[in-house]
Amino acid sequence: MSFFKFLLLLLGLSGPADPTEPTDPGGQNPSEPTNPVDPVDPVDPIDPVDPVLPTDPVEPTDPVEPTDPVEDTLQAKMLKAVNEARSVGRKCGSTYYPAAEPLSSNLSLQLAAEEHSNNMANYNFFSHSGLDGSSPSSRARGQGYNSSYVGENIAAGNRTLEDAMSSWLNSSGHCSNIMSDKYTELGAAMSENSSSTYGQYWTQVFGAQY
Repeated sequence: MSFFKFLLLLLGLSGPADPTEPTDPGGQNPSEPTNPVDPVDPVDPIDPVDPVLPTDPVEPTDPVEPTDPVEDTLQAKMLKAVNEARSVGRKCGSTYYPAAEPLSSNLSLQLAAEEHSNNMANYNFFSHSGLDGSSPSSRARGQGYNSSYVGENIAAGNRTLEDAMSSWLNSSGHCSNIMSDKYTELGAAMSENSSSTYGQYWTQVFGAQY
């Protein structure tokens, strides 16, 4: 066999290797309980309006598993602030609450909080009643939360999370929501709109799936 035929035979046997399949790159980012109050403008934008305390719980059918929030998000920071408040006993108005177990983060409650804060900021109102007349519990159910045992705190005009927490802890109804051992989960949000009356609109949504 000539050298030229041998070289051709080698080239024919060793074809190009299969190309490697490309991979996709990863990517990342306001006191009276029970019924929501009618929309009113608060006299002092830093003082929150009445919190909504829970109605009777219903039996859940398919509980939503809580998720761990990303560390630097508002949800994570609010969860940490609430759990720090729950870690020591305190008086809410005339009622003493002992230290309570920490809450877990729940995505459905967070989405309900985001929905309400966004609507208050963008449609310039301040109330536990939604644009469509929704209540805190109905908004939570609308986001997949399988319980009506839901409470809500809202605040407006507070520029920081620490200011919002301070105003809630100094209000008996809001403080009671934060300290209640009946709750096990939390969702939170803040929405800003510089053209709205109060600028910042904060929402905490508490829940328990029994």
